[in-house]
Amino acid sequence: MTDQTIPKDKEEDIPKDKEEESDFKDFFKAIGIHLPPNRMFRNAKLYAESHPVAAIFFLIFTIMSSGPLICFVIFVIGSITVTFFGFLFVEGTCLMIAIMMLGGVLVFVFFMALGIFIFIATVIYIDSITEVLLQKITRTFISYLPTITFPKQEIVAKAE
Repeated sequence: MTDQTIPKDKEEDIPKDKEEESDFKDFFKAIGIHLPPNRMFRNAKLYAESHPVAAIFFLIFTIMSSGPLICFVIFVIGSITVTFFGFLFVEGTCLMIAIMMLGGVLVFVFFMALGIFIFIATVIYIDSITEVLLQKITRTFISYLPTITFPKQEIVAKAE
């Protein structure tokens, strides 16, 4: 902000309203509040000067309604925040329960599949060993049996 100094001889030419308005604007600019355009501010100031009771009423109303309004805004922001984090906690809990249930089901299915696989592999292994053993036993047993031969003619003659 540029500091404009007014010469002493021109100071009397400036109306008091302008000077008060300037001080008022400087005060609000210093605390970071930007005032509305000059015409709106002047109209509001003229209305307040011509209707002081209404201006005081609006000022008191604004001050008194700002407390509940600020409380309501804080309540809304707090509710939204609590709802958001509450949703995260509830959703996180539900997801954790679902993941644990899924993990339990997957462990159960894994051990069932492992059991079925071991059973089938054992059956196939026993079958292959049994086949080899049966072949060895059959060869050994046949080698000890006497050979019996029947003449074909006798079988055919008896059948007639």
